Amino acid sequence: MIQPTRGTRGMAVAPHALAAQSALAVLREGGNALEAMVAAAAAIAVVYPHMNSIGGDAFWCVHVPGTTPRAIDASGAAARAATRDFYQERKLAAIPFRGGVAANTVAGTVSGWELALQLSHSLGGRLPLSRLLADAIHYAREGIVVTRSQTQTTRDKLPGLAGQPGFDATFLVDGAPPATGTRFRNAKLAATLERLARAGLADFYRGDLARSFAKDLATVGSPVALADLESHRAQWREPLALAHSRGTLLNVPPPTQGVVSLLILGILDRLGVDRVDPAGADYVHLCVEATKQAFGVRDQHVTDPAYMRVDAQSLLEPAQVEALAARIERGRAAPWGAGRGPADTVWMGVIDGEGRAVSFIQSLYHEYGSGVVLAGSGVNWQNRGCSFSLDEGALNALEPGRKPFHTLNPAMALLDDGRTMVYGNMGGDGQPQSQSAVFTRTVLFGMSPQAAIGAPRWLLGRTWGNASDTLKMEARFPAAVIDELRRRGHEVEVLGDYDEAVGHAGAILRTRDGLLEGGTDPRSDGGVAAF
Repeated sequence: MIQPTRGTRGMAVAPHALAAQSALAVLREGGNALEAMVAAAAAIAVVYPHMNSIGGDAFWCVHVPGTTPRAIDASGAAARAATRDFYQERKLAAIPFRGGVAANTVAGTVSGWELALQLSHSLGGRLPLSRLLADAIHYAREGIVVTRSQTQTTRDKLPGLAGQPGFDATFLVDGAPPATGTRFRNAKLAATLERLARAGLADFYRGDLARSFAKDLATVGSPVALADLESHRAQWREPLALAHSRGTLLNVPPPTQGVVSLLILGILDRLGVDRVDPAGADYVHLCVEATKQAFGVRDQHVTDPAYMRVDAQSLLEPAQVEALAARIERGRAAPWGAGRGPADTVWMGVIDGEGRAVSFIQSLYHEYGSGVVLAGSGVNWQNRGCSFSLDEGALNALEPGRKPFHTLNPAMALLDDGRTMVYGNMGGDGQPQSQSAVFTRTVLFGMSPQAAIGAPRWLLGRTWGNASDTLKMEARFPAAVIDELRRRGHEVEVLGDYDEAVGHAGAILRTRDGLLEGGTDPRSDGGVAAF
């Protein structure tokens, strides 16, 4: 068993160890959690390129002791030219997953870095941007060691990616996925990061880089124009809050599915999940059934908040949670339809020595996003907007300037015993499910974050790398548990022992007196870095 990592002065966790080390280096130099997270976000965009990019979106959940928690929405909206007519004129019945027409929203993640650093400066953060981006620049210019995950993902998704503008020249070697253990470089991306370090992060949206992006996006047929980039701003938001028996649980509001993650934990709290065997069928059954109820709420209500008919916080009122919990049958599985589909993502967490905590998630949506790599910058652009529907009556209908629904949701808990926990997971519909496993195992059952993350997990429905709607369970679950769940009506599919389909989770727990304990996912290439 992997032992938990512990520290007292600062800790970072990421699904690639180099990103966690980049954050730790910033903390060692006196940087705060926000500065450390920018460094980690830049680094992981280079070292885990199949999972995220600076051409994607991001969300932050931030807590500074003594202040009100806050969130950053660094997601981009649909371009002004991204209309239903735009796609119908191209004889498309739906928005494709790949290509220039899939790159129809602004990439927001860099704007979130900028907003976070504004808060950092108000807290005394003084490390220059050039320092925060230094590791990412080095890895892009000098190269990274290709992971098995990068090789395998590139190979698996190559039929849909090969031939997309800029993809082959950037991510293939002699027409094939780079081999695990070889060196991989992206010189154009290094130059782009160097430009950001010199000119400032706003250059991504309102400078020479923005003009380069707009030119290249137009060339590949994207509707995103310079005016869309120039008008984009990240936004401070108030986190959603759930009153839980163990404290206050926080997540990011729509357009994310943060309300789903909180609803699952609220339902489980009311069902008394802490009184069942955490390795038994009752535990998995209750978690899965709570997930079904929460997804039902999501699919009825959650979209761009400007288009929602209800306030997301109202969905977390005790009476609402009680009503959902009352629908669950302990001995029988409820019917289950279809999930929302896959998502490639990275979740990362940082807590510094002063207790400032960041839960962060950065994504391209599908693996390598749209597959488009912009010629002048080496930036791989996201395809988040392919989740829009061309049906004007749909909940997530395409409209110019509208934000698409996001599965991304970084979580945080402020516990009544004085502990702070940041936790999260990659993987579309799997994100709230793995959050429920990691939180309950850690907080309710007293497992270390590392043990909670390493224990066998499950996944209902679709996620990264998997499009079936079964209840997927890792093979390490006892056969008796799987048999009992099948008896209750669950359609169980058995995965590998440590299967990436259930995502890459991570967590950090800080006690009232400043002791830190973290866990990383053995299913990833991640690490916990502490001092």
